[in-house]
Amino acid sequence: MTKSMVITGASGFLGQTLRKSALLEGWQILCINRHAIDGALAFDDPRLESHLTMFAPKVIVHLAASYGEEAKGEGLQANLLLPLRLLKWASTQANIRFIAAGSFWQFGDIETPGPVDMYSASKQSLAVFLDYYRRCERLDCYHLILSSSYGPNDPRGKLVDYFVNAAKTKRSVNLGHQDKHFALTDVRDVASAIMLLSSYSAPLPLLTYRVRTEQLWTFERLSRLFEKLGYTLNVRYSPLNNGIMEIIHPNDEHIPTLPDWSASYCLEDYLRARLASSIISEPHGNG
Repeated sequence: MTKSMVITGASGFLGQTLRKSALLEGWQILCINRHAIDGALAFDDPRLESHLTMFAPKVIVHLAASYGEEAKGEGLQANLLLPLRLLKWASTQANIRFIAAGSFWQFGDIETPGPVDMYSASKQSLAVFLDYYRRCERLDCYHLILSSSYGPNDPRGKLVDYFVNAAKTKRSVNLGHQDKHFALTDVRDVASAIMLLSSYSAPLPLLTYRVRTEQLWTFERLSRLFEKLGYTLNVRYSPLNNGIMEIIHPNDEHIPTLPDWSASYCLEDYLRARLASSIISEPHGNG
């Protein structure tokens, strides 16, 4: 039987990693990106449903997302309108599994639960529709809640690589709230979780599962890891004043981990390899 998968946001960091993993396992892939480039379909393709019917996917993985100010306007296409269009089509087909990536951001902080911006609010809105399609339309769909990620060839300049670049260049590290707790999961482990869920022969009992390392980090603990590897960082703390709510203690502990999945990659090993490399990526911030 042909294994066929649709991936939205396939040009992103996780999307590219998932696509490579799926191809290695013999899956046929149809990509849906913002623009119709390199064989991908565009989000707003008027014949999207026809293309999907011809491709006949067994799994649809929705990864596409927009953040920040864009999430308040055009970003709603990626965050909500596209997945709703895909859900509607999938509900008319037989034996399709729908997997949507969620975020710990949509659950907020333990003390102030709930979405913290338009991005996380749209993720939480999609969760309501996923629940409806699962219960009322009998669609085999899932919501995987992801944490912050890192990994090889990450172009985003996120927290881990921000620390690495600061260690190499001896620049100060400017951070938010000192007591912030967060999970860091290798993107390859996230991709393996999606592949695992795609391969299950029978439906799982729940809609929502968590995919992240059990261990939570703090800026201080991460700094100590760099010291262990021979790099002392000059860390400065300053709570954010840009209107974005910080999550100090993620409110996702109640969500069960995806069955049979566990992280295989170690942050310390990744850092050791990155610090030994001469490559310094362009930092985009400490998020």
